[in-house]
Amino acid sequence: MKFSEEAVFIVKTLRDHGTAFVVGGCVRDKLMGVDVHDEDITTSILPQKVSEIFKELGYPVIPTGIKHGTVTVLINRKPYEITTYRIDGNYTDGRHPDSISFTADVKDDLARRDFTINAIAYDPVNDEIIDPYHGIDDIKNKIVRAVGDPNDRIAEDRLRMMRAVRFAAEKGMVIEPGLYRAVRNYAHEITSVSAERIGEELHKMMTGRDPREALVLLHRTRLLEAFAPELDILFDTPQNNPHHIYDAGHHTAAVLKDIESTDDVLRFAALFHDAGKAAVRTTDEKGIDHFYGHPAVSAKIAHQVMKRLKYSNRLIDGTVLLVKHHEEIGDPKMNMAKYLFRNQDIASPDIMKQLFILRRADVSGQNPDTWQKKYDDMDALEQKLARITVFSEKDLAVNGNDLIGYLRDRGIVLKGHDVGLLKNSLLHAVMVEKEENTKEHLLAICEKRYRMLLKEKGNS
Repeated sequence: MKFSEEAVFIVKTLRDHGTAFVVGGCVRDKLMGVDVHDEDITTSILPQKVSEIFKELGYPVIPTGIKHGTVTVLINRKPYEITTYRIDGNYTDGRHPDSISFTADVKDDLARRDFTINAIAYDPVNDEIIDPYHGIDDIKNKIVRAVGDPNDRIAEDRLRMMRAVRFAAEKGMVIEPGLYRAVRNYAHEITSVSAERIGEELHKMMTGRDPREALVLLHRTRLLEAFAPELDILFDTPQNNPHHIYDAGHHTAAVLKDIESTDDVLRFAALFHDAGKAAVRTTDEKGIDHFYGHPAVSAKIAHQVMKRLKYSNRLIDGTVLLVKHHEEIGDPKMNMAKYLFRNQDIASPDIMKQLFILRRADVSGQNPDTWQKKYDDMDALEQKLARITVFSEKDLAVNGNDLIGYLRDRGIVLKGHDVGLLKNSLLHAVMVEKEENTKEHLLAICEKRYRMLLKEKGNS
């Protein structure tokens, strides 16, 4: 295995004072042929001594977790975590060990790790692998297995249940039966973990290699029921409708599969786009299910759940926006310009691109017999969209100052609120009425349109 020159340098330097290995996820990913981003080092040397060694060599050292044996060394502006071999005490808070003790044996350190695939150490100097729990075999066989008793590992840190699901989905692996049973048994306790940590793991799953598998595994392990019952209930929500072949949960999983972009807004919009279907489902006299008004309810649920998981306003607002509008793109006869004029919150090429991606994925998770016509309809709408060059007032060839100055020269004092009304009227003129978007033309028609606005206000 080949690691960076910096990581090898760190190991060699530490080897002058004790033992050291590259360890954990970077070793796992190297063995799996996956790109490595962070290279972590473990050593027999105490953290204070590690700091002294690298400070004397002129490298910045940050005491990131020194009480747990970790310092971070910056080499060529890149951080490298170096942790002293340790043995963890009890985890009474379900997250952190109550105490730690340092040890001189790397195998003691590997024994405290979560899964066998992460409990592998590698000496890049002598090309030596330390693998006491047969993690390499589990990598080859694509198995996520706990180090030792899975119940003990989960009791130490409940978040390991989410990590087991994430590794299985992300790496194309299966969860070993004993660990799988332990996850299901402890799933209801995942809420003892902070919302931020749960949210971070879910975000990694949704933006990872296989969000479809992640969602299905979260449901099967009962984790989804524990931290997001609003989504879990979708797997018990049938869709007896000619347009559908899956229940709402497996439909959502299928939509996630077809969002190729790893953009988090798109992935989360796919996750929540039908979240309201369980709440609005009705069945007519023919036994056909309907879900009237579900986009608005889904948007509300998305906002609630994502707030609970402490996501950023950027991610929440972007997700909610797409969920709210996801079913509106469909009728090839729709006036796209008029639609965008009326829905200024999505009137931008980037947002519309996202909306079409989401809608196409939504269709791909439905009945294959209905796909082609819906795809053709979207093609027609995208052609209409491509002909639109003005989406909002900022795209107009005039601004507020232009209008105020032009009308002032003609004895008309344009007040603040009326500036906005006039700009909106001109936007309608360009987008819907196909007026020319040039400064000369818009100024030429602005007085007439302003007088029309005054007349409308007077009649209202």
